Amino acid sequence: MLPRQKQLLCFLFCFGLILYSQPIRSRDHVDLHLKWIHQFQFAGYYTALEKGFYKEVGLDVTIHESKHGIEGLHQYVSEKEARYGVGTNEVLLQWHAGNPIVVIAVIFQHSPTVLFTKRIHENQSIQDLLGKKIMLSPHVYEILAFLKKEKFDSNHFKAIPHSFRFLDLVEGKVAALDGYSTTQTYEFKKLGFPVVVFSPRTAGIDFYGDNLFTSQIEIQTNPNRVKRFREASLRGWSYAMKNKSEIVDLIYQKYSKNITKEQLLFEADEMESLVQPNLVEIGYMYEGRWKHIADVYSDFGMLPKNLNLTGFLYNPNPKPDYGLLVSIFVSVIGFLLVIWVFQKYRWNVKYAENLKREVFNRTEELKVSNDNLHSTNKILELKLRELKDAQSKLLTSEKLATIGNVTAEMAHELDHPFDLISSTNSDIGDFLKKQLNPIIEQLVLFSSEDRERFFLLINGYRNMQIEVLSEKEERELKNDSKIKLFSILQKEEGTIEEDFLVLLIDSLAYTLEGKLKWVLESANHIKILELGTKIANVYRSYFIISHASEKSTQVVKTIKKYLPSDGGSPSKGP
Repeated sequence: MLPRQKQLLCFLFCFGLILYSQPIRSRDHVDLHLKWIHQFQFAGYYTALEKGFYKEVGLDVTIHESKHGIEGLHQYVSEKEARYGVGTNEVLLQWHAGNPIVVIAVIFQHSPTVLFTKRIHENQSIQDLLGKKIMLSPHVYEILAFLKKEKFDSNHFKAIPHSFRFLDLVEGKVAALDGYSTTQTYEFKKLGFPVVVFSPRTAGIDFYGDNLFTSQIEIQTNPNRVKRFREASLRGWSYAMKNKSEIVDLIYQKYSKNITKEQLLFEADEMESLVQPNLVEIGYMYEGRWKHIADVYSDFGMLPKNLNLTGFLYNPNPKPDYGLLVSIFVSVIGFLLVIWVFQKYRWNVKYAENLKREVFNRTEELKVSNDNLHSTNKILELKLRELKDAQSKLLTSEKLATIGNVTAEMAHELDHPFDLISSTNSDIGDFLKKQLNPIIEQLVLFSSEDRERFFLLINGYRNMQIEVLSEKEERELKNDSKIKLFSILQKEEGTIEEDFLVLLIDSLAYTLEGKLKWVLESANHIKILELGTKIANVYRSYFIISHASEKSTQVVKTIKKYLPSDGGSPSKGP
């Protein structure tokens, strides 16, 4: 890899790490909306804020109390990022209605909602409320489910809206009312008013209490912030439940002086059995419990049966999301791939230019060889005319009787070179017209190593001395060549196919000796040998023409010795 590419890769990687860690280092502003006024019910959040737990994880949190309960709270939280809320079990109804919210933790393992009635005798039961007035808050479906399970229906009691004036029970205006066991119990105790508390849990109606929720958009766009806020909040709750007196003083001093320390401490002690910090990890929630709550709502026709809770509950330990790092990695790989493709293109262009240049040079060499052959043909044609003139003079001369026998012998010698020249000229012409271009096209398709093998093969032809042999001599040469090939390839007779053996001999490949094995290592060795055979045939033709020309010249010289000179007597010179 090039140095500049290494530097770029290092820069992108470091930049990715900076982006990945940025959410932790910056101070994100978060709004937490309570469902009621400030009291110990929300102690964990005050603790996380005042003890700096939020600040440690890079969060700037503002806590907002509510004067109107949970009305509109779910919709407000779901509208924007960085909003969190403390809700009731109604969050399940809001989610099913289309509000994009997600529960991220449960603080109260059991709901503090109970039913209060005046203590009259020791054996009071819920059945004593039949036919009487019961004051109920909106959405207290766990109390309604409790009454329904105890065989109460709308004809068996009179439900009236809650005034949130708990003296109504003391003054006898109602027979029972719902409230929080953590706060209203203290008020009745302070008044000295004896009460009986009926909990839906006695009938198997076990709802969760306060939960912590946020929007789906916050989960999707800021999963790291959700995790940090949740963990810091639960850390605050753990500290608050272990240090109740300290946090009671904190709440009284900074958040609510309308509630006495005694009442705050009572609330903290009552919450112990509902939060169960010593038995269950604070924040834990079980899907089965939520399905139980959904079934209760289903009995009232408010939810469908067997509700699928996918997307409703937050998973605090999801599989690691390496999306950002994967994106950076893919970007870097893509960038390097572009560089590689560009560089590959440049290499290919350069390689194509070199190949084109090499083919051009080889073509020029072949053209020069072709011109040489044409020159040779012209010389041979000239000599042939000279021979025919000499032969004519020899046949018509009356003074050639003394060389009749010589003439007869030379006739055979002349006839043979003429046949050779004619056939080889035809072979060379055929090669130049039909085979030269296919050879060049095949060479372009070869790899550089295969072209090197080809040129190694044909370069050996230049230094060879090819002789014109008789049929017998040619058979002997082929037999010797076979023996030599078996030795070079270290093969036994009969182990090499006859066609391949003929190709090795015709291409003169046996002249390579030890280098032959390297040529045969190529997957294209058959094509290399076939092309070599074509070139070898041209070289054979060239030597045949040379041999025939030389022999014809000797014949002419021999005849001229017996031809009369200008003076009338045969020439004696060479």
